[in-house]
Amino acid sequence: MSKISKCLLFILVTTLSACDYKNKYQTENYNMEINMYSQCKVNFNTGVISARISQDSTYLDTIEFSKEERSAIAEAFNKRKIFEFKGEYSYFTGPAIMPPSTIGIKLYTDNKLQGEITVFDNAKINYWYPFGKRYNVIKFRDELKELIESKKEYKMARQVIIENSKGFSI
Repeated sequence: MSKISKCLLFILVTTLSACDYKNKYQTENYNMEINMYSQCKVNFNTGVISARISQDSTYLDTIEFSKEERSAIAEAFNKRKIFEFKGEYSYFTGPAIMPPSTIGIKLYTDNKLQGEITVFDNAKINYWYPFGKRYNVIKFRDELKELIESKKEYKMARQVIIENSKGFSI
């Protein structure tokens, strides 16, 4: 094996191992866990989303989903291709450019819109690092953010609408 071949093999193995860090990044079969980001952890067994919602990522709160809501959200996540990287993927020197992918979750109580969660912010460049740090992963509309920050007890609605967006199909 030539020196060039060995070098290319080393880079390939290094890149693949980086994509399969402890949080299971996968770019081929799209089977994934949703507990992979420092800013967003989703556990579909307990139905809890933990999200850091302040800009400095110091304020942590949780939102609970019912079993039915959990199933709808999990189904939507399982059907899209979040890790279809577009453009240059550079492990050593630069960002990975994610497709413009958004899942919009609208939250209702008594048929009244209470808030909206957007997962995977639309048309952003998300900087990726070997230790799995990512930005702009989950964002709240202002009304829901204020509701959470007021620390009022808030139960999720029975009705959750998962919206389609360019970048993947739900």
